[in-house]
Amino acid sequence: MREFQERLQERNKIKKRLYSKTTLFFMLIALIILGQGVYGVYLKHEQSKKELARAQGEYNDIEKRYREISTKERRLQHDDGVELELRGKYDISMPNEKVIVVVEPENIPAAEEDIGFLKRMWGKVKGVFR
Repeated sequence: MREFQERLQERNKIKKRLYSKTTLFFMLIALIILGQGVYGVYLKHEQSKKELARAQGEYNDIEKRYREISTKERRLQHDDGVELELRGKYDISMPNEKVIVVVEPENIPAAEEDIGFLKRMWGKVKGVFR
């Protein structure tokens, strides 16, 4: 029986030490330090996700540009493609070709004097309520 009481007292000493204020204080400090480390890793993870998304976007842009350039390259391998490219970039015409330039007439707004006095006044009244 005495042995049981000694073990019980020993357990109580351990519990007292484990639940003492200083032990809890040191555990809290350790928890805060570990929490800061975890938070730092979390921030790095978020930053790397953003960087990955940016890199994916940049990769997609470069891949699109590569496809455009390879399409242009295939087109320029033929004489028709070269001719189309030259005509597009420079104002070139083949011999015996003529160019027609179509100029649209300018829309001349009606002069204010053509509108009567009453119509002008009515337009101003309507303009106030808009």
